[in-house]
Amino acid sequence: MVLVAVLWGLWSFSRKAAETSKAQRWIHRLAALALCLWSGMALGGSLGWSAEQLLSHGRVAPWTFFHYYLGAKYFPELGYEDLYTQALAADAEGSRKWVGQVAVTRNLGSYRVEPLRPEQLERSGNWSDERWREFTADLHLMQPWMRISDWRRLFVDRGYNATPTWTAIGRVLGLIRPDRLGRTLLGGLDLLLLLLAFGAVARSFGLVPALVSAGWLAIFYGNEHHLVGRLFIHDYLVALLFAVCAVKRARPATAGVLVAYATAVRVFPVFMAVGIGVWAVSRWWRRRQLPWFGKRFVMGFSLAALFWVGLGAIGGGGLDAWSQSVDNLKLHGQEHRFGDRRLGLAHVFTHELGAESWETKSERRVVWEAQWPIYSLAVVLMLGLWLFALFRASDDDPLEAMLHGLAGAFILVVLSRYYGSIFCLLFLWGLGRRTPAILQVALLGQVALFYALAWGETNDYAWYWMANGLWAIWWLVALWIRAGLWPWEEARS
Repeated sequence: MVLVAVLWGLWSFSRKAAETSKAQRWIHRLAALALCLWSGMALGGSLGWSAEQLLSHGRVAPWTFFHYYLGAKYFPELGYEDLYTQALAADAEGSRKWVGQVAVTRNLGSYRVEPLRPEQLERSGNWSDERWREFTADLHLMQPWMRISDWRRLFVDRGYNATPTWTAIGRVLGLIRPDRLGRTLLGGLDLLLLLLAFGAVARSFGLVPALVSAGWLAIFYGNEHHLVGRLFIHDYLVALLFAVCAVKRARPATAGVLVAYATAVRVFPVFMAVGIGVWAVSRWWRRRQLPWFGKRFVMGFSLAALFWVGLGAIGGGGLDAWSQSVDNLKLHGQEHRFGDRRLGLAHVFTHELGAESWETKSERRVVWEAQWPIYSLAVVLMLGLWLFALFRASDDDPLEAMLHGLAGAFILVVLSRYYGSIFCLLFLWGLGRRTPAILQVALLGQVALFYALAWGETNDYAWYWMANGLWAIWWLVALWIRAGLWPWEEARS
């Protein structure tokens, strides 16, 4: 990875010089060739085995399919709270593979882990006979996918928490049965769409940036086994890849529609829209005129957001589904920060700073309460720097503002590890310019440093605590530079 970082630096710094210097032109070409080879190896090494297992055996991720497939397909009957109890009730009436083996489950209304009670093994009144038979049949297909020990862990997870918009789409995907052919189709959907999206990136930004961005996505530690065999969980990233292409091609309304979709299905991409919004306001503040790009982006985003919200309302549960989703996501987020593999500034402060041992989940809650004032101060300082950097962003580069909006997601939200995929977009900004290239070299080096620090460490929480420390440093440096506070001549170029 260190070598790849050096190659990216050589390719980036020789990009403009290659137009006039023969030596620089050769360096540029050789670096480009080496980066393409590395990207091919990274993609093949990361995706090859999973893709082969999917195509030859229909192997998918059972955990994801159980939550997303069943949660969306049967949302009108299950809502956000009944997935676990109704799955166990269906098993009690049918195969009885879990009854007697699963002793506890998470109450998805309170998030408490509780002993399984007999009355929880009863079919609710929300089911028709036909839907209940279909639900039971789907469960019967899924039960052999995991050992009983893994099913026990699944029933104390945090349930189904997708937004109503994703639920509406998931219900359409649920028309495909999870048999071998259906699993292969559904499990390969993310990969197919990502290939199309990176094809569009190559057309808009060039082959090398597209391949390096895709290669980084493949080797990013948060994506282990997450790009193949999941159920449409990278749809937001596909939309955002097409969105940055739309920005590059000066199509702000299209970009707004795509960012609105990503926001409707995953929420945190809204910070990219915030980046454009702050950039437009800063332009108005300096020139007393809103830029045409900002106006069209906001119009496209706003109209599309209304459409996506409406689509979610008809996906099951009506407008009440959105209020339920907000409550569910709020509760989910409060518990999420204490998990083992998370990305976000708050995750740093669930560990006692300076302590030599790593806390258990229960201890992290106590540590968080004690360190909450320090976190709050860090948030205020980083948000202030973020907003200042957005106001100072280049007048002619809305893509810079949109991508730097991602800092808000890191500062304010704790994300599942694979949502860090979104940072692959940072390789598509400022090509050929010194400052972005240095930050992108640091992104590659950061992954290498993560693996070096994690060498020999068996605690997942320790890995991701260190990762979040690296991300905090990276974002501080990036925002400091973009705010024009770094003594580099090109800091605001």
